[in-house]
Amino acid sequence: GAAFPQYLSFDGTDDSLLTASVDFTGTDKMTVFSGVSKLSDAAAAVVAELSASSASNSGVFAIFAPSATAGADFYWRSAGTTQGNISTVGNAAPITRVLTGIGSIADDVATLCLNGVAATNTDNQGTGNYGNYPLFIGRRNNATLPFNGRIYSLIVRGAATLPSEITSTEQWVAAKTPLGSL
Repeated sequence: GAAFPQYLSFDGTDDSLLTASVDFTGTDKMTVFSGVSKLSDAAAAVVAELSASSASNSGVFAIFAPSATAGADFYWRSAGTTQGNISTVGNAAPITRVLTGIGSIADDVATLCLNGVAATNTDNQGTGNYGNYPLFIGRRNNATLPFNGRIYSLIVRGAATLPSEITSTEQWVAAKTPLGSL
């Protein structure tokens, strides 16, 4: 339960994980859920990123915490051939949140929900589907932008997700995260 939650701990220096390539080439829709404690705003940091660099590859997504040095934010990127980015302000470390990133390349939707409250960017994301890349967790390409914090859960779904499914998944993630409930 949330009283003694399990988590991945990242020290902001050299910790990271990666998966083998995950083939999302059959979809232009993405939903990513995560329970995150951000312990520092000292430098831009990757929580999770599809590809070695979401800044230079197409068909990617990323969660940053924070997005820039001294950034009191969480940040979601969804990109086809161009990027749709959305960030939140007023989230200075240390802070724990349930994050939901929703992307739709064809519909030009990049939505970031913090504890169930959504902000959306509808900038053009270009064309295409998500790619076939490794998922990097805790650092960009296992080399830069190290995350300083904890990840209590990470769920990646290469599909559109119904609002009722988003709500129930966010509640499940919240129960595994020290904030306890939404």
